[in-house]
Amino acid sequence: MSIANGNVVLLQNLEEEIDSSLEPLLNKTIKKVADKLMIYLGDKDIRYNENFRLFMTTKLPNPKYKPEVTTKVILVNFTVK
Repeated sequence: MSIANGNVVLLQNLEEEIDSSLEPLLNKTIKKVADKLMIYLGDKDIRYNENFRLFMTTKLPNPKYKPEVTTKVILVNFTVK
């Protein structure tokens, strides 16, 4: 519902392995069908709202994500020393 309504979603405490079901969101594989933006997620097409935002956080001090993931997202390091 958050994708269709354009809400903000926060996924907290992620590990270094990100679930493959998030791939369409990370890739932004959005297609236009009859003047509506749609994204194929899971086993069905979901209406996509351009205001939708996905934020992911981790408590890991120095996470090592796969290169495929790091090219699809913006990584921000908020480590306080």
